[in-house]
Amino acid sequence: MTDAVIYARVSSKEQEREGYSIEAQLRSLREYAERIEVTVLNEFIEIETAKRAGRRVFRDMLEFIKATPGCQTILVEKTDRLYRNIRDWITLDELGLNIHLVKEGRIAGPSARSDDQFIHGINVLMAKRYVDNLGEEAAKGMREKVLTGGWPHLAPFGYRNVHEPHSVEPEPAEAKAVRWLFSRFAAGDITVDDLRKGYHDAGFTYRSRNGKIGRSTLYKLLRNPFYKGLMPWKGGLYPGTYEPLVDESTWDRVQSLLDNNLKPKKTNHDFPYTGIITCGHCGCSITAEIKKGKYVYYHCTNARGKCDSKWVRQEEIEEVFFEALQAVRIDEELAESLSQAMKEVAQTEIRGREEEVARLKKRAGQLQTKIQAAYNDKLDGKIDDTFWREQHNRMITERDRALRRISSYHDANRLFYETGERLLKVALEAESVFGRCDSSQIRKMLSVVVSNPTLTSGKVHYSYKTPFDVLAEGALKQNWLGS
Repeated sequence: MTDAVIYARVSSKEQEREGYSIEAQLRSLREYAERIEVTVLNEFIEIETAKRAGRRVFRDMLEFIKATPGCQTILVEKTDRLYRNIRDWITLDELGLNIHLVKEGRIAGPSARSDDQFIHGINVLMAKRYVDNLGEEAAKGMREKVLTGGWPHLAPFGYRNVHEPHSVEPEPAEAKAVRWLFSRFAAGDITVDDLRKGYHDAGFTYRSRNGKIGRSTLYKLLRNPFYKGLMPWKGGLYPGTYEPLVDESTWDRVQSLLDNNLKPKKTNHDFPYTGIITCGHCGCSITAEIKKGKYVYYHCTNARGKCDSKWVRQEEIEEVFFEALQAVRIDEELAESLSQAMKEVAQTEIRGREEEVARLKKRAGQLQTKIQAAYNDKLDGKIDDTFWREQHNRMITERDRALRRISSYHDANRLFYETGERLLKVALEAESVFGRCDSSQIRKMLSVVVSNPTLTSGKVHYSYKTPFDVLAEGALKQNWLGS
């Protein structure tokens, strides 16, 4: 019989306390193991988020598998129970393990059908998208703090965090330095470089390893509206409840001087591969120039000092990326088959999420009833105002969290199939439309297919993103087409 381990996970302490998930997972996985005649050597139960790689129980499971000859199989409920980040997927893939996704009815790994591997890759991407969506929900809580004048992040230079309320207050020494910078530059007789030198000559320091403030950091500081009492957040400005370090007239004067001193370079050219390739030698960006009026060459920006990287013609880069897209091209017959398979997977995912949505709606309704009952008790004098407020705030927070999770599940159901179809469309059409795209479309297309393209010693290097790495290996297309 095949040896295997079981992995079950809930993603929060709240789910553990509610007790609705772990036992259900274990029961289903044990029944599955018995049905397919698999010997379960160990069970691993995780109760924490999978947002970050390196989970303790997940790590223990991998060590157990490595130390147990013949154990190359993991039984898990579904994709997002096992991993929600690409690094964990790569780790398991490199170990050559067979992953039985019981609720999805699929097996991923060396013994799996190649189309199942492709669908599994899409599932991994969608699991990551779901976690990112939960992160967006957490960001809403931060936004609420901003809207009420609080600051949810590390205080900028010149301030220190105050936890109650969640805001900031001037840090005396740093605040003095910030006021000096703005007032000195507002005089209008000094450049930013001279200001930086004068700052250190005056005995001021900065929050850096060597106590020095960099040129770009100084520019950002002088441009930061936080110092005049407006908090920049998600593209907007919100008034803070803290003490501004700079008055409005000084702020406006500094911005005007900076605008007059800046001389941005203008170009009439939009080179297709700038912004997506980095230098493999020093990590700087790759830029482009036109030589002899018609030849486009790409090279390192040398932003960190003189770099030994070679210049490369655009045609050479174009050839590399065209071949990259050729390698993941599929035909219409295969695209239709994979689309149908994704629909089946999506339905399984939707059924599971609908069960969770029903549970969350029930819980939200219970909390709303309790909220109203507590309010009635307060009006009747059964509980005092302090106790009512504590209970009210706790239940409101829990209810709103449940409602946000319901919303995130609905978004996940919609995005799962849309994302899969978009990836198939790229695999079907990318190569044929590559030459007809404008620069922004080329950058967008390549950002979907390839990862970390670099220019090293005159050669472009890259890796494929999931699930295009499966297509690039050729196994899927060969198995399907019989070639």
